Amino acid sequence: MPRAKGERKHSKKAASAVSASTHATATPGPPQGTADPELDRDTDPATLLQRLIKRQSFAGSWTREDLPCSAMHVSRDAVKASAEKLAATHPAIGGDKIAAVLATAIVIMFLEKKMADEEETWELVVEKARGWLAGEVGDEEVLKEVWKEADDIVGAAA
Repeated sequence: MPRAKGERKHSKKAASAVSASTHATATPGPPQGTADPELDRDTDPATLLQRLIKRQSFAGSWTREDLPCSAMHVSRDAVKASAEKLAATHPAIGGDKIAAVLATAIVIMFLEKKMADEEETWELVVEKARGWLAGEVGDEEVLKEVWKEADDIVGAAA
């Protein structure tokens, strides 16, 4: 059956990744953000990608605590400082919310820049995350600032 204009064909691999992400919060296990620090240092791309997918919330976001910063080669201090800077600049949004917005943007940037060869696996995960971001931050200028901070953080990653 032909696809409608603009309709995307998604691979089974990508559908499986979204399925893993949407079911991750429903399965018992340690609370999000309390992962074993040793696992956070595991930089195997396949393992890291699966961990990122599993840590995505049902809604499509990540929290700052969900980021395996060591494995992503991202400075946890830089993430915290950027979140605090954005929260101070945009107090109406709230600190926890802006931290989740930033964390989500960081994961999206990381996947797109550092794991581009795995796009088939993460494309639907990123689509869901972008949808969450658009719903949480209506102000385009704020979103531009968030993307810049995320780009700076991921760009500094080894």
